[in-house]
Amino acid sequence: MTSQFYGLCYHYIRKESNDPFPRIFGTKINDFNEHVKMIQKKFEVMSLDDLQLFYKQKTDAVNKKKGIIFTFDDGLADQFEAAKILYENNISGIFFIPTCSLFDNVPANPIILHYAIAIHGLKKFLGEFGKYFEKYDISEKPLFMQNQEIIQIIENLKGRRNYEEKKASKLGFTSLYAYFEDKILKEKKANEESKKELDEIKADNKSKNKQEKSCSCC
Repeated sequence: MTSQFYGLCYHYIRKESNDPFPRIFGTKINDFNEHVKMIQKKFEVMSLDDLQLFYKQKTDAVNKKKGIIFTFDDGLADQFEAAKILYENNISGIFFIPTCSLFDNVPANPIILHYAIAIHGLKKFLGEFGKYFEKYDISEKPLFMQNQEIIQIIENLKGRRNYEEKKASKLGFTSLYAYFEDKILKEKKANEESKKELDEIKADNKSKNKQEKSCSCC
């Protein structure tokens, strides 16, 4: 029995070609097969029984090789290919199956998100996701949809946070995030308008200079 071990976790095991969802990144079947061969040479591949013995410390034998255990999350159909490769190499792994797949006949929420993004692309997905928040009047966006610049501004407020919260509330904003988001958008719009005016002035001056140079009176 090994004196220590690593846990190696896999999710998607994808086809080599003709993948209908190329945006879903996972381990290719051939690559997984190579992983197994390499790991068998360098590690002691453990089973669930080995893992139980390890924690119960029912053996004093220590293998010079470090142990490793294959684990698979989310109960994906992809993983059936991985199970066949493990079986062919006379080793086993631990497969964690979400109960929603068994009792509700639906995949786990992260899998739904992965495939939605894979089919529609991130930009469209976030756009539709944002509409959902507006439809149900959810003021606080999830962290992954929030502007990190605004998050940093709020974190840096420190002692001024209470003052800014009162100011935001007085102006009708439901949160500090919404207040600073609006403020940044207004500043951005003002900068764009200022730049546009400056570009127009430069264009007018350039046009006048051309007219002066083309004058035949000199």
